[in-house]
Amino acid sequence: MDKEEIFNLAMKIGTFQDSISEYADCCSIVSRHLKTRPRPAEIEAEWQRLGLDEAAREALSAIAEISPEGKALKPVVR
Repeated sequence: MDKEEIFNLAMKIGTFQDSISEYADCCSIVSRHLKTRPRPAEIEAEWQRLGLDEAAREALSAIAEISPEGKALKPVVR
């Protein structure tokens, strides 16, 4: 679909006004002063503060290598 087709569909199904309304995105909720180039030490400190090691391990443990036939072969991370 091109932009005009999407616009027309949004008008037809009643979602256009919602799509142009103001909203607080995740960046504005988290911080008023975002950094686009944080220092590695700052990233590491925030990672530790949030305890993301376990969350990353848990997320990665759910990933499995899949065969072309759709069968799970083995976990990628243990």
